[in-house]
Amino acid sequence: MIGGGIYSLLRPTQKNHDSYVLRKGERFPTYESYLKLFGITETHNRPWSQPLPHHHNIIVFGGEYQHPNWGNEGDTADLLPLRFERWRSDYFSAEMEAVFNRERYDIEKESKRLIITFMKNLVDTGFVFCGVYRMSLEQSDTTRLVWERVADELDLLNIEYLEQLRH
Repeated sequence: MIGGGIYSLLRPTQKNHDSYVLRKGERFPTYESYLKLFGITETHNRPWSQPLPHHHNIIVFGGEYQHPNWGNEGDTADLLPLRFERWRSDYFSAEMEAVFNRERYDIEKESKRLIITFMKNLVDTGFVFCGVYRMSLEQSDTTRLVWERVADELDLLNIEYLEQLRH
């Protein structure tokens, strides 16, 4: 649905191209309300992390701020210019958590994934668009991932430009 079909999904009464640009701070009440912008209607019970159709290693992510297992910490004053993530669980030993975080670091470093990020409970009970992120190679390590915002806006009619934001 990306491309020509997306016109019917986004603010159909406006013909201005700017109406197809997501900007940092835009709010959405539910997963479905922002996922439909990307033509994602089937989530297989994982609405918080969906691959962007037809785009390799780009994820549409709707995390929860200060999630008990994933953290999702950062400076709320500027809608998370850096997002800190470390997996932890009350059900696993510290050693198992360390193994999981180390493996996750290796996978993310190799994949050069981009994450289109919406965060729940950051400014209200809904989701706010925080921007497009990539893993900071300088600040991340095997104990935590640091995601840096590399774009405050997302042109929904020109998703291909995201490729320029990879390392």
